[in-house]
This record gives sequence, structure tokens and C-alpha cells, in this order.
Amino acid sequence: MKLPTGTYRVVVLANALDAISALATPLPISTIATGAPRSRADVLDKIAFAVAGKMGTTRFPMWGDETLTIDGTPVTTAVKLTRAIARVDVSVIDATSAVTGTNVRDKFELTSVHLYNYSRAGSVAPFVSGTGYDLAAPHLPALGDLADNSTPVKVKGPVEYSVPSADKHAFKQAIYACEAVAGNPVTGSNWETNTCLVLGGIYTDDDNNGIDTYYRVEFINTSNAYLALARNYLYDVVIQDVNGPGWPTREDAYANKPSNIVVTIEPWNDGGTSETLFDGQHYLSVDKSRLVFYKEGYAKSITVTTDYPDGWTVDVTTLPSWLTVTAPVPAGDVASGAADQAVTLTLTADALGESDPSCSGEFYIVAGNLRKQIIVMQVNEIEFWITITDPVSGQPL
Repeated sequence: MKLPTGTYRVVVLANALDAISALATPLPISTIATGAPRSRADVLDKIAFAVAGKMGTTRFPMWGDETLTIDGTPVTTAVKLTRAIARVDVSVIDATSAVTGTNVRDKFELTSVHLYNYSRAGSVAPFVSGTGYDLAAPHLPALGDLADNSTPVKVKGPVEYSVPSADKHAFKQAIYACEAVAGNPVTGSNWETNTCLVLGGIYTDDDNNGIDTYYRVEFINTSNAYLALARNYLYDVVIQDVNGPGWPTREDAYANKPSNIVVTIEPWNDGGTSETLFDGQHYLSVDKSRLVFYKEGYAKSITVTTDYPDGWTVDVTTLPSWLTVTAPVPAGDVASGAADQAVTLTLTADALGESDPSCSGEFYIVAGNLRKQIIVMQVNEIEFWITITDPVSGQPL
């Protein structure tokens, strides 16, 4: 485009034409240039999209914002687009249960995932705080801005996903949802209306009987903080242990507090591959470059992509001895991936004993001349000292 000299805010929308066409009140596009200045509330906050049940896996609405200064010379800039939806992955850890002494995958097979109390609509543009855009804060559309303004934005559902038999321990890149506010603690009121998952599966009991069962899972992190579903975030739900059967039906599980299942949920800003190396011809990108493991050695993941023709590999000569790495596309004993394909590496740390020290290290992912450092750390325990001082004498007690 040609612009007079000056400073401009450029907003880019992608996959949003349907949302604009379905607006309850048409945007004043024809009067923006000649009429009174239009606020964000007049324009961006009204661009909302609605979903009917299960969301597809393509054509997600996206938004980007860039400030440009035009001084008379040509300007070339890149505008980073973020998806207006969240993604949820569910997997069963490949590790021995601390309770049963059996591999967790031998005790439980995932057959279905149900998303309850989900948002049926989302805003294409993110929430704006006093200091700028806040991508971690959900931005739900106003009910009056939706073509269907007789149904609340949050609906019980559920949205049901059937897990293929080939994926009974890992269901990924299939669950996408609009943003949702953080839930309430299960010790308080209204917790039943939290956005949550109900996982269905087959639990194998001590008598080797397969039991169809269901478990409710709250969106909560390892610090017991309830999580909002935020745009462009990936919520990695990992079943760490299953100690017994859950509820006989999904509605029973939904109506009751979580039990007999141990789950960790890690939210990642899912900007695809957000850390990128570029040598002027090719790039190598990862979605994270630093991982911290628990003492039990639970698995973590990294998504890698490159346009280098021969793809990428993990330099196993740099891999710490306590870390194992695998990828869906192995080349011999080396985890690797082809060009122009996003591949998720799985990294598993050895469990630490009570007296084992914490450890750290690094390894490299390589594509041609590009080498990306990945820093890893495994923490056994955190030690701290508290000194209590007598307020009168000032001496330690």
C-alpha cells in the first residue's frame, strides 16, 4: 500500500471474512476514512466468530498488529499473526505408576475426550489492558455482537472427540476451543460450571478386567491455580497416573469432583515455533528452548520445524545421559524431522532418587549450519532456610 509519511497502526486479520459477514451490526467501514475517528470498540471488538460444537482443524481466525513509521522510503515488515483459539492435547505418560508398580499405559487406554462448558464464540482480536495487548487474558465477545444473541456465550455441551484406537495413549492436534475464563476451585461454589474435560477410557483392574470409565479433569496447573483458556496457547494434559476406575458415565464424572487420576497440565504460548534461527537462506524453529523436569522424570515435548531441504536432527553427542529423546520420524537412532513439517519431540528424564542431586545440561538441534541450543534442568527439591529474629533483641531464635 502507499501511505503518506507518518506513524500508523496496521491490523491484519486472516480467516475472518465469515466472522465479518456474520456481524449482528455491520462495521462502518465506508465511513472510517471520511467520518469521525472510529474506536477499537467500534471495529475490532465487534468482530466475533461462532462455532457450532466441534471446531475444525483449519482456517482458524487470526490477528496481528504492527506499528509502522513511514518516512518516504519503502518499508518491508513482517506481521506476526496469532490464532484466536486455544489447543488442548491429551496423552498418557509412558512410565511406571508409583502406586500400582505397573506402566500407566498398561493400566489405562484413552477412548474419548469431552469438552464441557465451552465458549461457543470468540473474539478475533485479543484483550487490551492498560499497557497493551494481553494474549493470556481471554477476550470473549459481547452477547449483543453475535448473530445468535439468545444463547449464552458459555454452553454446557459437551463437545465429544472419539480417540482412534491407534492413538489410545496420545490424542493431539485435534481439540481446539474458543477462549474461556478460569474456573472456580472445587472447594467453593459454582465449580461444576468450570470449563473442563471428561476423559473416557478403559481401566484395567488388578484382575485384568477392562472397565469403561470416565474422569473429570479441571484446567489447573501444578501450583493449583485455575487456568483460563487463552488464544494461541497449547494446554498439554498429561495423565501421570490412574489409581482406579472413575465414574460409570461421562455425566456422572462431570457432576463429581476429580478422583483416581493424576494429571498435569502445562500451558504453552503456542506461537507455533516461536524461537527461530535464520542464516539468510534457511530457518530452524522451536516452540521452546528451555525445559524443567520433575524428579519423577515425566515427559516433556518440543515442536521443531525447518525449511532446510535435508530436515533437522538431534545432535545425540550433546544429549545429557539422563535424558532420552524420541520423535515420530526417526532416522536410525537419531530423532529427526523432514523439511517443512512440524514434528514434536518427546523428551523423558530418568527419575531421581531421594539422595540424587539436581542436574542440568543442554543439547542441540541441527539443520545444516543452524544449531539451536536446548537447555534442560531436572530439580530434585528446593531447599530454603528461614531465620526467625527476636524483635526485641534482634538475635536469631
